[in-house]
Amino acid sequence: MESASKKLGFYMMWQWVKKGKKLVIACDFHKKDA
Repeated sequence: MESASKKLGFYMMWQWVKKGKKLVIACDFHKKDA
Protein backbone atom coordinates (compact mmCIF):
# COMPACT_ATOMS: atom_id res chain seq x y z
CA MET A 1 0.00 0.00 0.00
CA GLU A 2 2.85 2.33 0.85
CA SER A 3 4.70 1.63 -2.39
CA ALA A 4 1.50 2.15 -4.37
CA SER A 5 0.94 5.57 -2.82
CA LYS A 6 4.57 6.45 -3.52
CA LYS A 7 4.07 5.55 -7.17
CA LEU A 8 1.08 7.89 -7.32
CA GLY A 9 3.17 10.61 -5.73
CA PHE A 10 0.67 11.31 -2.99
CA TYR A 11 1.16 11.22 0.73
CA MET A 12 -1.15 11.83 3.65
CA MET A 13 -0.39 14.02 6.62
CA TRP A 14 -2.45 13.51 9.74
CA GLN A 15 -2.57 16.55 11.96
CA TRP A 16 -4.55 17.98 14.82
CA VAL A 17 -6.65 20.99 13.86
CA LYS A 18 -8.30 23.38 16.26
CA LYS A 19 -11.99 23.91 15.67
CA GLY A 20 -13.38 26.23 18.30
CA LYS A 21 -12.51 24.65 21.64
CA LYS A 22 -12.09 21.17 20.21
CA LEU A 23 -9.13 19.46 18.62
CA VAL A 24 -10.00 17.32 15.65
CA ILE A 25 -7.73 15.15 13.55
CA ALA A 26 -7.65 15.92 9.87
CA CYS A 27 -5.96 14.21 6.97
CA ASP A 28 -4.39 16.40 4.32
CA PHE A 29 -3.50 15.03 0.92
CA HIS A 30 -0.30 16.40 -0.56
CA LYS A 31 1.10 16.00 -4.04
CA LYS A 32 4.78 15.18 -4.21
CA ASP A 33 6.90 16.41 -7.05
CA ALA A 34 8.16 13.27 -8.74
